[in-house]
Amino acid sequence: MTSLLLLSLTACLQQDETSPPPRIEGLWQVHQVETTSKTVDGQERALEHFPGCGWARQTWSFGEQMIRVGHDVLCPGNSAEESVGCRVSVEVPASWDETAGVWTVTETAKARSRTRGVKSDSLDLPSDCSVEIEAGQYPVVEIRRQSWRWEMSTPAGYVLRLKIPDSDDPDFVIAMRSVRGEESP
Repeated sequence: MTSLLLLSLTACLQQDETSPPPRIEGLWQVHQVETTSKTVDGQERALEHFPGCGWARQTWSFGEQMIRVGHDVLCPGNSAEESVGCRVSVEVPASWDETAGVWTVTETAKARSRTRGVKSDSLDLPSDCSVEIEAGQYPVVEIRRQSWRWEMSTPAGYVLRLKIPDSDDPDFVIAMRSVRGEESP
């Protein structure tokens, strides 16, 4: 009886080789980035684009016929108690090839955002953030039994490991506490 149950469970868990690969949908956060020489934490990789900032995340959102890429960034302000947040995203049309498990983006797109103070001279520090998505193919594979759920190759040759984000919108208060080494409430 036990072997029959185990065999049935194994059959249910195996994917039919003729079925199309699963399609990634919804919002995902970059957990790790694999380059040709090393694997880097997703937050560390995002911070490479924003020198001097203390917290950042990159998100990818997949819809019916689109992909949206976003950066959420938190940088130090003018005083130790201040931080400046910046959010930016770009959305492009994309098509899903269900046979190959590949998203195709036909046009490169960029977006830039800047946080401004009430007065024109109130922010005398960099408060820009930007994001770009390259035209090309983005093969996606579902991963099981890891802290991330999907792996996606980029036209630049990187592999992004995507996980469920902590939240849809960043909690900048928790991020500020984290940067300062404080416990979250």
